[in-house]
Amino acid sequence: MRSPAIALVLFIILTGNAGAAGNDNHWQVKWYTVDKDTYAFGELVGEENWTAGSFHRDWEYGMVYNMTKNYIGFIATTEIYSRGKTYEFRLYDVDDFAVVYIDGEEIFSSENQEYFQVFIPEGVHNLTIKWQEYCCEARIGFSADDSLFVEKQTGDFVTLYALIAAALIIAGIAILFAARIIAKK
Repeated sequence: MRSPAIALVLFIILTGNAGAAGNDNHWQVKWYTVDKDTYAFGELVGEENWTAGSFHRDWEYGMVYNMTKNYIGFIATTEIYSRGKTYEFRLYDVDDFAVVYIDGEEIFSSENQEYFQVFIPEGVHNLTIKWQEYCCEARIGFSADDSLFVEKQTGDFVTLYALIAAALIIAGIAILFAARIIAKK
């Protein structure tokens, strides 16, 4: 009787972890003060997570973060998965300044243009947005192809392996029960 119980526990663990492996994609947002003279990021004042993907934030003239409304900014990072093609990115409704990076390389800023297309080789890459608010109104919009933000490719393989393992465990349980029934006859 222990084998089916152990098999059931393994099934729950494997399928539970498989789902978690690919669904942890988010923006890690770190908030900083911004120096009034140099516009450099200063002291880290907090962190939060946002759902990965396109976003629009508009604080108008209110508090942006941590009871601060001016000279504040964030650095938001996430992982994206490219299928090896050209993608369009957009920074819009930006007040005051934002820059987009892929794998540490600046691809465009709100100062230069609103749209940008870039070829991204197949695989997992780091996407970073740096945004700064200097004075008064505060807002930022960012959009990109939603397919960049779906489950990481590695999560697909983990899920497949977990499902195969679960099927093998269930088959093993069925064989054990069948063997016990035959042995009792």
